Amino acid sequence: MSYLAAQLLLFLEEEEAFWMLVKIMKDHSLQGFFIEGVPLLKLCLYCLDRLIEIQLPHLFSHFKSCGVTPLLFASQWFPTVYTYNIPLGVSVHIWDVFFVEGLQWLFKVALAILRLNQDQLLTMDFEAVVEHLKSVVRRLDPGMLIKVADTMDMVTPQRLVELKQEFKHPKTDSL
Repeated sequence: MSYLAAQLLLFLEEEEAFWMLVKIMKDHSLQGFFIEGVPLLKLCLYCLDRLIEIQLPHLFSHFKSCGVTPLLFASQWFPTVYTYNIPLGVSVHIWDVFFVEGLQWLFKVALAILRLNQDQLLTMDFEAVVEHLKSVVRRLDPGMLIKVADTMDMVTPQRLVELKQEFKHPKTDSL
């Protein structure tokens, strides 16, 4: 939560930043990132994994074969709303759209980062993938990122509701 507060303090007075943080937490239901058990983070990581499977199937297969999961890279992206380890010029662009689109935008940005780096990622092993995804966010072109994120039309409120239900009620394979 400190990353969110710090970002707000760059643009607002202390009291305004506090109330803006309260509003963001309420309006976008981000509390689940910061309570015991981090239920919202677990849900987001599950949804992102499924969205990678749907939107970027080759990368999904490669990640599975290498043992890479969204926990290894996106667990810093979602709770900080892309303020951790990401240049201010990029994160403010992400926040601009986040305030309008909400949580679904965070998924679109994650998929855009992956799509923009897919060719390189497909040639990397476990360690290289994780290291690349941690460092590449420092070099993102905000215009290109927003443009590609905007094309992630598979990420809709309805799709996220479906994935949330799938997460809460997993199907068990019959023997």
